[in-house]
Amino acid sequence: IIQLHYSTSTDVMSCAVTDSVAISRPCCAIHNYPLPLPSSHASFCIPHTHLKYVCIFPGCNAPTQLDMQTCDLEEHTAQETAYCTVGNSYALL
Repeated sequence: IIQLHYSTSTDVMSCAVTDSVAISRPCCAIHNYPLPLPSSHASFCIPHTHLKYVCIFPGCNAPTQLDMQTCDLEEHTAQETAYCTVGNSYALL
């Protein structure tokens, strides 16, 4: 629990500082969900596996396109494409 000197409220912080050694365990992409992942490559636990096929944009429940994390809405596809091209030389063209 953290209390700031200029604030009267207390907040809870969920992080830690380490010496570059990873001490975390892989967890579900649903925040603070306690179940373990079925494999180290999975993003969701077994009860949330179906979310892998739902668009990642908040509030959008449309199914994803093949080999993408977004639905077929042009704005969502454009943002995912832009995100994936950052760091590649052709993003500068």
